[in-house]
Amino acid sequence: MLNVTARVVYFLHLHKAGGTTICSMAKAIYATPNNNNCNVPRDMWYNEPFQVRYQHAAYFGNSQEQMTSVYENVLSHKWEFAANEGSLEDAFPFKDYFYITVLRNPIDLYISAYLFMPGFGGGMGKGSRSDFRDWLDVGWYGDNFMTRRLCGHACNSINYNFSSAKGDHLVPTPLSLKQYERAVSNLRRFDVVMTLESLQVGINKLATLRPEWRHTVVPPRLNAMNPTTHQWIRDDPVAMKELSAKIHFDSLLYNLYSNKPMRF
Repeated sequence: MLNVTARVVYFLHLHKAGGTTICSMAKAIYATPNNNNCNVPRDMWYNEPFQVRYQHAAYFGNSQEQMTSVYENVLSHKWEFAANEGSLEDAFPFKDYFYITVLRNPIDLYISAYLFMPGFGGGMGKGSRSDFRDWLDVGWYGDNFMTRRLCGHACNSINYNFSSAKGDHLVPTPLSLKQYERAVSNLRRFDVVMTLESLQVGINKLATLRPEWRHTVVPPRLNAMNPTTHQWIRDDPVAMKELSAKIHFDSLLYNLYSNKPMRF
């Protein structure tokens, strides 16, 4: 069995699911890429991904050869922790990485993403319930954001159709059960899966496999914003009905790990 403490920590950073918090803690423990979210910098990617979307802020390649190239770049900088804010690679898992990620209640993830992106979608993101509904309709996040990222690049490449009715960007077609099952299969191969809502519990469990995380205390939420507006949107039955239709698989995925003993 591989020595889990000797492997570089790979963090799949699902946008608006505690990534900045995890990175801030990792910076106190490891050598990490020198940027806010610990993403491997663009000049160290193997090449450009097929589809850059949703702050696709790192790309580790999509084959063992490509991932080896990026891994060697990581080692050359003596980094022990590297994050990917894009999609999981189809060549996953790469044996020299120790894989971790954090899931978040998808309702809160989508609302947080909307509030984080003021001005996107032609004036969306201003904090009103009607604007949130419009933002969902425009489709900046598509459906089942976490499931898409965990399904990997295959889902990115086969699930985008141009729709002129949605403006000048690609709108993903809905995911299928087959793609959800692929995402679940991938997630179960991670070394540690945490939830944002129980992050301290997750960090404590992580420390049982990676002792360097022992006694690490989750800092205050670094990029929380507009909590009143967030709740206002959450309380809007029309918005929640529209959102529920977009997060069916994300909800199933999240429920595999929420309110249960941490899975490894």
